[in-house]
Parts: sequence; C-alpha cells; structure tokens
Amino acid sequence: MIPITALSDYLKTYEPRKIIGRRFLIRSSVAIVLVDNPSVDKISMLMIRRAIRKGDPWSGDMGFPGGRFSTKKDKNIYKTGIRELYEETGVAIEDGLENIGRLSDLLTKAHEKMAPMIITPFIFKINKTPDLKKNYEVEELIWIPLSYFFNQQNRATMEVRKGKFKWSFPSYIYDRKCIWGLSLSMIDELRDINDHILNGTNIRRKRFVPPKLQGF
Repeated sequence: MIPITALSDYLKTYEPRKIIGRRFLIRSSVAIVLVDNPSVDKISMLMIRRAIRKGDPWSGDMGFPGGRFSTKKDKNIYKTGIRELYEETGVAIEDGLENIGRLSDLLTKAHEKMAPMIITPFIFKINKTPDLKKNYEVEELIWIPLSYFFNQQNRATMEVRKGKFKWSFPSYIYDRKCIWGLSLSMIDELRDINDHILNGTNIRRKRFVPPKLQGF
C-alpha cells in the first residue's frame, strides 16, 4: 500500500469527475480524514456511525463526516466539509488538518424530498491522531485501517429487503459494521488511485459526466 505522501503527490494532478450542472443542484460534501500513525495501524481513515434518529434514511449507517451546504454558514462546498467535520467529530483545521485533494462527485437524492443532490468528497491528512468529540448526530467514531478496504478478501455482500423485493449490494463488514453505498463508492475510488500509483499508470476518463443517480 502507498504512503500518504505518494497519495498527496498524485492528487495534485488528479482530475476527479465533476457532474455537469452541479452548481444548480442541492450540494453537500464529506471529509475523508487519513492519519499515518503506527498506533492506529499505519494509514487509517476516520468514519462515523450515524446516530439512530427517526426520519433519517441513513440512521445508524456507517459513513464519513459531512452534510448539506448552507448559504448562511459556508462560503463554498469545501467549507461545508470542514464545518461538518468539526461539528460531528471535533476535528478542526487548527489540529493540523491538511487538504490533499478531492474525489469525484456523486449524485444521490436529498432525503427529505425527491430532488437530486451532489456529494463532493474532500480528502485530508493529519499527522497525529486528534482528540475526537462526537455530537448528537453521531453514535460512534471509528478509525479503520485503509488496508482493510484494499484487501478484496474483505469484500462482502449485503441484502436490503423492502416488502417482497430484495436487492444485493457490495459491502465491507468491519467489526460487525457494514460499509456500503456512497461511502463504498468513495473508498473504491481511493483503492483505484492506490492501484494506479503502485502500477505507475494514470486514470484516463472523462472529467465532466452527465448526472447518474447512485445509492438509495
């Protein structure tokens, strides 16, 4: 697996996919925080397990700190990720947080209405494990070794049932916690970047793509 410095260097010229017309849609962002610290097993990634709340479709799910863009609080979607990260985990820029790049836009729907929403993931590194402080939206804060997701033997399948219908989705099960959906898409993009760096190749694809709904 590559070191954070190699990932940071690669992301300087990486061109993530950007969805056409995103500025006219509902926007949100997430913060993917990586720490390179032997005490947490090399490179680890911070994830949250959301608190169980009535009416929240992601209630109890695993994911990354993040949330909706606010015209009152945020100058841009990057600031949204930083604000939400601090609110949900207590991690701030002052803790030595450094933005090293971003991943591709993902399209889903806003949970309170049938309207498209763009999620933009930003990647950060931090040199030492920070003190964490969860808020009411978070049930648990978890550091997971990035190598766990890069090992295909850890790949699993989860089933979702609604009435008579059943769907199967790829997932990871870590410490009895299921990671799937949009979070899994972000992790898979990180894994692809890792593979390209190891192989000395570049990711070639269209930078701007039409909307394509992902997740529930």
